[in-house]
Amino acid sequence: MYTKDEINEMLYGICGAQEKNEDHFQMKLDGIYYPLNDSISWLTTCMDEMRQDIARIQTQRAAEATTPASIDRNISPSIDDAPSQPNLTKSKLDS
Repeated sequence: MYTKDEINEMLYGICGAQEKNEDHFQMKLDGIYYPLNDSISWLTTCMDEMRQDIARIQTQRAAEATTPASIDRNISPSIDDAPSQPNLTKSKLDS
C-alpha cells in the first residue's frame, strides 16, 4: 500500500519523464522536418523556374518557325563585315 503523497510523487515522475521524452522527440522531428521542408521548397522553386524557361524557349522556337525566311539571310548586311568566302580572283590578281 502506498500513501497518496507517494502515488502523486510517482505519477509526477512518470509524467515528467513522458514530457521530457515528448520534447526530445519533437526536437528530433523538427531536425528532420525543417531541413526536408526547405529542400522541397527549393526544389519546387527550381522546377517552377525551369518550367518558365521551357515555356520561353518553346515560345521563341514557335516564333522562329513562323518567321518567313529572308532571301538575304546569307548576305552580309554591311560591306565592313568579313566576306563568308575569300575573294580568290583578287588574290590571283595581286600575285
